[in-house]
Amino acid sequence: MARQVKVVLVGDGSVGKSSLVARFVREGFVQRYAQTVGVDFYEKRIQVRGEVFADLQIWDIGGQSIRSKMLPRYLSGAQVVFVVYDLSNRDSLLDADDWLAQLNAVYPAKKKKEPPDVYAVGNKADLIHCRQVSDKDHDLFWRSRAAKTSRVLFTRPPRAL
Repeated sequence: MARQVKVVLVGDGSVGKSSLVARFVREGFVQRYAQTVGVDFYEKRIQVRGEVFADLQIWDIGGQSIRSKMLPRYLSGAQVVFVVYDLSNRDSLLDADDWLAQLNAVYPAKKKKEPPDVYAVGNKADLIHCRQVSDKDHDLFWRSRAAKTSRVLFTRPPRAL
């Protein structure tokens, strides 16, 4: 039997959340962009190790949902949250604070509700000529957030594939 894992992607509109999901789930990119309204759902079974599998329930949250009354419900029960921003749009990095605030409202530090693991994803690293967020900017921004809460995890600045 596979373990169920709820994965949620949040971030401003047009940062590439749906493209990341399409690349992961379908192993390809969608040629035409269609803005996500509300939430889109995807599933993928992955082999963790040996005979251990996980069924990922992937929730792709539309960027305009930051003001939605439904956002807390979308975030509730998540085990993993990816806060996605666009490396070619500095404002999308700064807006990550709004997404983290929403996440903290759903999972307040004093509650016994287990918070999800949170990862920062700098997307569109291939657009080198348009880049507005440097590796240093990424590192400083997320280190300062990690100092305030143990919920923000990161490894290293993003690199082009």
